[in-house]
Amino acid sequence: MTIGAPQYRDVNSEDMGEAQKTLTVNDALIQRLDCGGSDQDVLLPAEAAGLEVWITNTGGENLVVKEDGDSTTIVTIATTEDARLWCDGTAWQGNVADAT
Repeated sequence: MTIGAPQYRDVNSEDMGEAQKTLTVNDALIQRLDCGGSDQDVLLPAEAAGLEVWITNTGGENLVVKEDGDSTTIVTIATTEDARLWCDGTAWQGNVADAT
């Protein structure tokens, strides 16, 4: 499943290095991300009804998930935490839980 198309199931496992990650509606529904040594930002796609993404932090630092304008933090995902994020068409929302 991609972020924008719920009929597919796929997973992206990635070491982000020292770079911010910008998600699009064509990215995998499930994102397993390693920050690569320091806290990193993950930018969500522009708001649209029905979008959804699950992010697992596989690294040792925080993932700071923000809306596409890079100004509003939706959730911060610490080491060994997961977040489920969804959009109602006007705003992103999310829940964070322990992944262990």
